[in-house]
Amino acid sequence: MNTYVVAFLLSAVVSLLLTRQIRDLAIARGLVDSPADPRKVHVTPIPRLGGIAIAIGFVLPLMGLAVVDNAVAQAFWDTPSNVFGFFGGSAMMVGLGVVDDLRGLNAVQKLTVQLLAALLAWATGFRITEIANPFGDPLQFGLFSLPVTLLWIVGITNAMNLLDGLDGLAGGVAFFTALLLFMMGVNSGYLPLALIGAALSGALVGFLRYNFNPASIFMGDSGSLFLGYVLAVTGIWTSHKSTTVVSMAIPVLALGVPIADTFMAIFRRFIRGRPVFSADREHIHHRLLDLGMSQRQAVVAIYGASSALAAGAMTLVYANGPQAAMILSALGVGALVVGRQVGWLDIKALNQSWRFGRMRLYGAMGRVEAARVSAERIRAAASIDEVLAVLEDMAPALKVQELHIDLLVNGRPYSRRWLAEGGATLSSRSYPLAWELGSVTIQGTLQWGWHAPESLIQIPEEPCFDFLSLVLRDRVLILEHAGNPSAEPTIQP
Repeated sequence: MNTYVVAFLLSAVVSLLLTRQIRDLAIARGLVDSPADPRKVHVTPIPRLGGIAIAIGFVLPLMGLAVVDNAVAQAFWDTPSNVFGFFGGSAMMVGLGVVDDLRGLNAVQKLTVQLLAALLAWATGFRITEIANPFGDPLQFGLFSLPVTLLWIVGITNAMNLLDGLDGLAGGVAFFTALLLFMMGVNSGYLPLALIGAALSGALVGFLRYNFNPASIFMGDSGSLFLGYVLAVTGIWTSHKSTTVVSMAIPVLALGVPIADTFMAIFRRFIRGRPVFSADREHIHHRLLDLGMSQRQAVVAIYGASSALAAGAMTLVYANGPQAAMILSALGVGALVVGRQVGWLDIKALNQSWRFGRMRLYGAMGRVEAARVSAERIRAAASIDEVLAVLEDMAPALKVQELHIDLLVNGRPYSRRWLAEGGATLSSRSYPLAWELGSVTIQGTLQWGWHAPESLIQIPEEPCFDFLSLVLRDRVLILEHAGNPSAEPTIQP
């Protein structure tokens, strides 16, 4: 136990001293994080690169064991390949983060290095080879061990990177996870795991002295990528050393907050047709801020969730099958409640997301773009005839086979008929056009037709054509008002 205490204290002191030195150097060199990005919550430039202090503070006591002769040192250096993979991959992540913090890298460049570091870990013995089965023998991954391991390491690495959005947030969540790793290492008798947990906890404590709100330095990508890699690899150790039937659930629970946040980020970006690696302002910490919490309150709330998950993971070590099921069920109910509070389970939002997801499923995103272009051209039209001509011209791009427009604007008729090659359509939808504003009165119908059955067009097309009917209404009202000043349209082009 003395070795663990020394490792914790040494890591904390080294990290504390280095964080201050790196902060002052970064300020002197102008290596700061600008608040210009609307996703950022800080209002003044803050130096980054604090991850370097975390990494050195963590590694120094571990490397010092090379000259110490005790049981912990012997256990740690007993598997040189594991040590090489662990430190080698960690160094790659720190280097990647430093370059990204200083110069900026694109998603492909970062993902390539992350995959190489994960491959190094797999090659040196950090492998997910099986998953526990509560109903029988463990399920073996076999040849799929490599992709599963790579997915785990790269996924957790990026999860920590995405979570690093508020002062002290990523560092605090990592601290609770590192503390759990230490406790599990002591419980299982696996000394290297306990040592890593103690050293990482100390390094994070020293850094959080300057990173907790109001922060005077950020860890940057050098810190978040490093922490993600270290926690992912030690999570594999945790699953190997656990004796419970839900062993893989332990590291998943310990990293539950960043995992859930990353999953929801991928989900919402996919269903909206955006690149998975694009940025947004809908992470869990952003949602808590939108609920009216201060930065400190949001961070403390997430700390509470992380500590509760860590406690739940620790209890699984001692639980039998039925007890483990009860614990996981309770945590699942808690997750549903929290998800509802932060808006992840908002029924209206999920329904809208589902609609647009179905649009992607049926290949309708091209129609969404065509609807946007049509709206721009309609808003630029100089006459009602030109508005109708735009719709007729855009009908092929909107992937309809039939278009009927009949308008009566203050008694003046306007009409358009268009039919694609292929004859009559199987399905159609008609939008009534009955509007009155001031002295302007508009009546008529806008009808679209498809070759597809109604069951295939109901969800994908409806949002597009609802939108276009409103754009048509607004432009006709505005154009009519130009020749009829007594009308008072309220919608601008």
